[in-house]
Amino acid sequence: LLYYCDKGSIHGEERIENVYDCMNLGGEWTDRDANYNNIFSAMLTLFELLTGKNLINSFTFLPDIRDYDEEPEKNSQPYYVFYIIIYVFIGFLFIRSVLTGVISDTFFKEKDQLQGFKDLSPAQLKWAKLASIIFKARPVKQYPIQQQLYTVHM
Repeated sequence: LLYYCDKGSIHGEERIENVYDCMNLGGEWTDRDANYNNIFSAMLTLFELLTGKNLINSFTFLPDIRDYDEEPEKNSQPYYVFYIIIYVFIGFLFIRSVLTGVISDTFFKEKDQLQGFKDLSPAQLKWAKLASIIFKARPVKQYPIQQQLYTVHM
């Protein structure tokens, strides 16, 4: 659907409607790098949208597509922009939450491994954490109560 006529060898201002007009006038019917022609290129294109690589190109080219083997027309399908916005927004939230979960899970696993808590049973782990809290505890310094130096008589 993202094909277009490469008008490099076409001279003049002839109106091109479809692939046949393009070929008859000597143009080349080419596809964009990011396309939806098969499942693999579609998945790659959608992944690139999430990373932001082809976001501006998608905002430019997707609203222009018309039908199979037809030349793109400026803003003929403007609602495709909403698809891109919704997809990127929901996809970004999903990817961000997954990455945050993976990073925090890895961090806590590494922290436990470095502290030596990896091979402990749940009861031993509970005791080790309690011992750590007790070890970090410090006594509270109490200050003596001062006597009143002056008394007021009425």
